Amino acid sequence: MSDQVEANYEVYVAKYQKEMERNHPGKIALMHDEEIVMILNDFGDAYTVGEKDYGLGNFSIVEIGKKPTRLSRRAIGAIPG
Repeated sequence: MSDQVEANYEVYVAKYQKEMERNHPGKIALMHDEEIVMILNDFGDAYTVGEKDYGLGNFSIVEIGKKPTRLSRRAIGAIPG
């Protein structure tokens, strides 16, 4: 996992998790530089926006209300874009 992903998740849990689970359950949070930059409805859309706007390894995606999933590089490469 990249430093960006780890840092984003730590900040998400400490700063945003309770509010996001209360106000946006089931949605997708796109994070960059330890900030939530967008809330989306679809994981694929969040991945596409993150890759386009920030580049691979420079963003993370949190499925609000779900436990985090670790994806291998092979799995990430299989996500349609």
